[in-house]
Amino acid sequence: MEDSLRHEIILSAALHDIGKSIININILNKPGKLSHKEWNEIKLHPRYGAMLALSMGYSINVVKNILFHHENCDGTGYLKGIKEDKIPLGAAIIRICDSYDAMRSIRSYRKPVTHDEAIEDLIKNKNKYRIDLLKKFIELDFNKLENYYK
Repeated sequence: MEDSLRHEIILSAALHDIGKSIININILNKPGKLSHKEWNEIKLHPRYGAMLALSMGYSINVVKNILFHHENCDGTGYLKGIKEDKIPLGAAIIRICDSYDAMRSIRSYRKPVTHDEAIEDLIKNKNKYRIDLLKKFIELDFNKLENYYK
């Protein structure tokens, strides 16, 4: 992978949820189930993030990675419901990492799961992710990260 592409993916990963800064904080921190209207608002954060990144002068690749980071390979994701090779590489990488992080992190509406439970869930839902990337992710040495989740 070229250094410039790697840099864009890393930058995209760092910025992928920047659009949440536009979402009402009460929706983001709601301890219970979101209403249909609230969930639809949350689903706009990739679009907001892409617009922010574009307005800040980031490359089109960074903008697309942010815009498509909740797309699933089986077409069940959002915003556009695009599939497989239509999803940019960076967005596909972020999708896996973001899913794992969401499961492992404390949320206002639930407790975090263990590493093994998160990996099990990723495998169970493998149709959402690029299989080649998911395999590489699962092969990572997560022991180095464990201190971040205690």
